[in-house]
Amino acid sequence: MYNDPSAQDRLVRHTREERVDRPQYFERAAGNTTTVNWAGLTVPQYLVDMVAPATAALKPLIDNAANHTLPKQGMSVNISRVTTATSAANQSAELGAVSLTSADDTLLTVPVLTAAGGQNVSRQAIERGTNIEATLTLDLMRRVFTSMDSQLINTATTGLLATGQTTTFTNASPTPQLLWPLLFQAESLLEQALLGVAVPDAVVMHSRRWNWFVSTLGSTWPLIGGNNVPGPQSGGIVVSNEYGSGTRGILPNGLRVIVDNNLPTNLGAGTNQDPVLVIASRELHVWTDPTPRCSFARSSLTRRLLACFWSRTATGPRRLGRARAGTRTTRGLSTGLALSRLLDSNLTI
Repeated sequence: MYNDPSAQDRLVRHTREERVDRPQYFERAAGNTTTVNWAGLTVPQYLVDMVAPATAALKPLIDNAANHTLPKQGMSVNISRVTTATSAANQSAELGAVSLTSADDTLLTVPVLTAAGGQNVSRQAIERGTNIEATLTLDLMRRVFTSMDSQLINTATTGLLATGQTTTFTNASPTPQLLWPLLFQAESLLEQALLGVAVPDAVVMHSRRWNWFVSTLGSTWPLIGGNNVPGPQSGGIVVSNEYGSGTRGILPNGLRVIVDNNLPTNLGAGTNQDPVLVIASRELHVWTDPTPRCSFARSSLTRRLLACFWSRTATGPRRLGRARAGTRTTRGLSTGLALSRLLDSNLTI
């Protein structure tokens, strides 16, 4: 009878007895072979189409800004900014004088910056390796995109953190409920600054801050709800869990949540604070090359320079004047994350 349990049990007992009585027969007999004997024909397999790329913060904020094509010439972008407006008032009497104020503008000059990265690669690696050139090209592209976005946020004097109005919130035991009113205070300040020229429409925060919000409960309901949480019980909804250029959530007042890990997490006296930006994306202007550039240059018979994916960018968050592009709120929490970026110091573009 096939697969008889009692027969199997007898075979197992017999095998145990034979292993004790005649152990020599359980050794590998001459003539047997395994993969150990065939190192030259047991070929390791390298899954070259499944390379795990190095992570990068990329450019979520730039993807949500007002993007323009960078002019083909020049190293600056200049914009007229009306700083002295005209005036209007009631006439004192018929045929009386009308209000007259000499309008004037101030030139806003935005420098063109170049984000670039390079790599010296041996010709042997390019010509004898598999997908090394493509892997390096993709990684350099991701570094350039990250650098561009970081410039928009962190550049001294012209970045969003330098030009935005600041509302500081520091608390030894912070909660989303305590920070919540400051988001609307920041929106109010931005609305007063723009007065309809542009509308506050987004909140930008680090991924750790957004997930902190989402993880919090309000009474017995999540503070930030999702598809399975009734709307009236939550203070917003989760739209996506995917990092990148898309909207991660929507607050009750309609502000979209953008997650960008180019925001610093080492601010404040304890070097553990991170900013939350409230922006009007229509007034966050970015000029970029239509497509990032890439060049390859041979330097010798044994090496060649892979100078790949540089992009020239100009950002103008101050078109309407200082402190008009966004407001930020900083707060303290846990240990910060340190990021470093290395560029090829020998590369000139």
